[in-house]
Amino acid sequence: QNMTLHKVIIAAALVANNHVEANTFPLEKPEVRYTPWQDLDPVVQNIAETKLGYTPVTWNVHGLADIERLGWWQMTPDQEEGAKAIGFNEETWDCFIHHYSSYLWSEIVDYKYVDHFRNL
Repeated sequence: QNMTLHKVIIAAALVANNHVEANTFPLEKPEVRYTPWQDLDPVVQNIAETKLGYTPVTWNVHGLADIERLGWWQMTPDQEEGAKAIGFNEETWDCFIHHYSSYLWSEIVDYKYVDHFRNL
């Protein structure tokens, strides 16, 4: 399980950095999250800051923001609303931001995310 999760995290990072062709990954990369803070629309900055708790530093350095340690299912309604407002859904958040780190393997199987792993 740990090795598989480790491979998923590495693969997600490669996709995020465009080292893997987009058509080999089952989810569309959320471009907004890979846009530097200073290049974001002010509306997106406001949502990221007020609803998700990002700062310019935590936005630009992936993995620093507390919100990134939460799976979609762990978010408050306000956080979920903010994530949706900037273009995320449960699948893209849990894959590209949270990296399924709070999921048990049995949950990954139950939620049918195994195909995502096979494509990595």
